[in-house]
Amino acid sequence: GADLLFHEALDFEWVEERLGTSPTSAALAVRDHHYSAHTSPRDAMRIAEEAGARQLALHHLVPRTTSLDVWRRGAESYSGTLYVPDDLDVISLR
Repeated sequence: GADLLFHEALDFEWVEERLGTSPTSAALAVRDHHYSAHTSPRDAMRIAEEAGARQLALHHLVPRTTSLDVWRRGAESYSGTLYVPDDLDVISLR
């Protein structure tokens, strides 16, 4: 029932492009860390929906250069308002 949930998100397609084909143990460890410690945008939306959050702001986006479309993919499954704010944006609590 929160007014606003801030949640980090990671572009897992980017992770696979950067690390998925590397056979080194270091690359595999970094890849495994990303999968075990981070959340996809869809999972963040699912968590927000389950929590009853009326608004969701994705932040700590990795990589930041990923297209806005990737961060918004699946937004139709979230009944609240989704934001992908820029630094210094203001989000009103409703």
